[in-house]
Amino acid sequence: MAEITMPSAPNVKNIKHGKVYVIVKDSCAYFAQASELKNEDYFHQIDYNNLDQVYDGYVEGALKSTNGTLWAKRPAPIADELSGYEFEYEPQNGDPFVTRYQRVVLINSTLVSYGIWFTNKRLDTHANKRDAFYKSFHITSQPPPTQSVRPGTPLNLSSSFYLYIAGGFVLTFFIIIGLAYAFKRPRIVK
Repeated sequence: MAEITMPSAPNVKNIKHGKVYVIVKDSCAYFAQASELKNEDYFHQIDYNNLDQVYDGYVEGALKSTNGTLWAKRPAPIADELSGYEFEYEPQNGDPFVTRYQRVVLINSTLVSYGIWFTNKRLDTHANKRDAFYKSFHITSQPPPTQSVRPGTPLNLSSSFYLYIAGGFVLTFFIIIGLAYAFKRPRIVK
């Protein structure tokens, strides 16, 4: 559906309904994540024609999962006339990647996010790497994707969606620092 250029072959981790791609190089972490939104996982309505709610929820999940401080958030042209959000923040949870730049866009029914994280505070040199990484993103699906499956059709989402996104950030953190943890959810048998 989409491609982005990373400095070398990334580590790939399967997550619920998608994948996370991560590479750490030169005090930077590059990541991309694609998560298909599955209707059965969510319970309150978000209209595809009001995607600000989806993007705001994604940003909120990123900040909550890292106890982060938001520096900037704005709508961003992504690719092929699609728009999403880009945001910058600083995690406050002891993470070594203290400066984070990210983008998020809904392509058909898949939420795609990508970004670059740095181990040092905001520097002018970050902009060159960030901009080059952002510009390498392009849509590969044909015909061109739309931002709605059916215009005006609501997608059922809930607060579990935001927890899922936050979980993706936590999972990404563990991949980045190279820890091998096996997470298993306890199953409730009725």
